[in-house]
Amino acid sequence: MQDLQLMLCGPAIESFLQGKKEEIHPITLDHLERLFKLYQKVENVPHETAVNNLTAWLHLCFPEIPEGQVYQCFADAINGGKDFHKALVREFVLPNEHYPFTSEGYIRPTNDPVKLLRLCFLRPDNPHYNLTRVFEAHLFWHLGMRYLLMKVKNKGIYERLPEITLWLEDHLFSSGPTIDTWQALKIHYDPDNYCRWSANPEHPYFWHETWFRHITLLGRIIKVLFEGREKKAEDIFRKVLLKSQGGAPLVADTCAITLVFFNEQDLKDVYEFLKENVFVSSDLISHLRMNGFGHHNNGHSSDKARPYYHFIVHFFGGPLEVQLFLIENWVNRKFSMGPENHRLYRLNQVLPLMEVLMPFGIFPFDWQNPVRVAKMIGLQKKVISSTFCEQTCSKPA
Repeated sequence: MQDLQLMLCGPAIESFLQGKKEEIHPITLDHLERLFKLYQKVENVPHETAVNNLTAWLHLCFPEIPEGQVYQCFADAINGGKDFHKALVREFVLPNEHYPFTSEGYIRPTNDPVKLLRLCFLRPDNPHYNLTRVFEAHLFWHLGMRYLLMKVKNKGIYERLPEITLWLEDHLFSSGPTIDTWQALKIHYDPDNYCRWSANPEHPYFWHETWFRHITLLGRIIKVLFEGREKKAEDIFRKVLLKSQGGAPLVADTCAITLVFFNEQDLKDVYEFLKENVFVSSDLISHLRMNGFGHHNNGHSSDKARPYYHFIVHFFGGPLEVQLFLIENWVNRKFSMGPENHRLYRLNQVLPLMEVLMPFGIFPFDWQNPVRVAKMIGLQKKVISSTFCEQTCSKPA
């Protein structure tokens, strides 16, 4: 993300347009000069010529994409970057404060790469110039490049979940009448402890409907909550931006499965079965974490409610994230008001990125202001608390 931050420096962009290169960080200046040389190829030529010049450049960047398709692919990627930007605002900013990020109608409709590149170097003497407009042109140009790079680098790892699930039905889960059940799980929570899981039957509760599977093992039938998910493009892109300094690394948890158990012995027995019969080679496994032990490379994660086992395995042609939880930790990840809740974790993770994409000075938002952060936390807690707003003392129909 540091490289992106250097590319998206509003004062540096303004200094460059004013010819004050001595005021600009050397790396930022190098990025701007590279982009300006490309701009000169589209500056004063007919649009069709500009498109041809930019297409040739894009094909050098993305030789995997046929030359006749790469221009439109980049236009689609610019639109994907804009959708990602809008999704960030929609999820983390209060609805009555969206106005600074909705644009004044000039940049956001522009997905054409040539038009966007021309806007990147709109000079201060142009009657249509303003710094926010120019900054957003640079922002969506760079987001578009990274979005397209993400699509190219992560090609072929999508849509594996149905195949993986069917394989697990043949090699792990019980077949026949117990293959799966759709049930309501009664969850008690402690209102005096961040609404975390509670074993006290006197505490309030709510119902959560979910899928259960069954595993026949060691003479008993183990009931397990099973979840499978594939990350949406915007979630993959967010992780790409947070992890990289300019490139687009493969995202290891694009496809994931979660197994949730009601006691520790069942969890350990199934893990041993997985080691011996499903994920059998340790050479294909990375980032193994056991009951909190192991390498945690994400400084935003809470040390509470971690999975009992967590690892990445190469499976069905790509990386698969596998997590085994005890029920209380899984519930707290989803429903508690503590820092382990996934929504609050995501906010903590994404705040530094929002500072880069929507910097204070270009936009009237100071992302480090405690009042601003408290409002954003409050918004996420309102979403979480909706879980508890319609409690019922009877099972859902």
